[in-house]
Amino acid sequence: MAVLKIKIVSIIGRMDDLDQVTAMCGKSCVFHPDNALSFYSDTSDFSPLNEENPYSEPLQQLADALSSSKKKLELLSADEVSKLKMSPEELHSYVKFISSSFSELQNERADAQQKIQQYTSQIENISHFVGLDLNLDEIRECNYIKVRFGSLPKESYEKLKSYKQNPYVIFFPSTSDELHYWGVYFSPIDVVSEVDRIFSSLYFERIRLTELTGSPETAVETLHEKLNAEVDRLKGLDGKFEALWKKEKSACQKVYSWLTEQFVYFGIRRYAARYNDN
Repeated sequence: MAVLKIKIVSIIGRMDDLDQVTAMCGKSCVFHPDNALSFYSDTSDFSPLNEENPYSEPLQQLADALSSSKKKLELLSADEVSKLKMSPEELHSYVKFISSSFSELQNERADAQQKIQQYTSQIENISHFVGLDLNLDEIRECNYIKVRFGSLPKESYEKLKSYKQNPYVIFFPSTSDELHYWGVYFSPIDVVSEVDRIFSSLYFERIRLTELTGSPETAVETLHEKLNAEVDRLKGLDGKFEALWKKEKSACQKVYSWLTEQFVYFGIRRYAARYNDN
């Protein structure tokens, strides 16, 4: 392995020139900073530069704005970044604009996805009870009877025979698969705790339909309408996102690259030490 000679350079200057110097060092691509305080035996008159990097927040804003999308911010070449004609104030203003625009679309998209999952789950649940000829609104108005919708393992369904002496332990199945029956049981309020306990011991899994109205059939139809509306909404938001990205991609990449560059250069400052105004 060949030995590569390196040079140690000590830079001393005015504090006002520090940003320009660190930028030149960074752009040289052959510079590795060392802590200036490690080169002095007496550092009592020196103070380290423990400053917060002002480019951290806008960089994080850009990253957060696109974190949930498949869009990637890529670093451009120095020549491309040099073509960016914005003042620091304009750059920070642009970051706020683009971050809020993307974040707003992503929040709406997340809301649409959440509702799609909600309606899909509700359709799956209520579909098990289609054909029971029950009105969910009327059930909720019952003052003396409690109604429980849910599923029961087929093995447990067979065990219900052992409770035939109890007139309230009756399960009315509506649909089934290889392992479960879905259906409903009813109980007077004064014995509902005991009936619930028995069905719980039989591994009954309750499905709550508190947000649904009408019959199971009409509830499924209504949920499908809501689901389709949210699917259309999601497609529309995806279209808006793509249009915004297509329009702003070039400027966004340049701003991201410039901020990353400045973030790195500012990070070099922490290797310097301050002595008065030098």
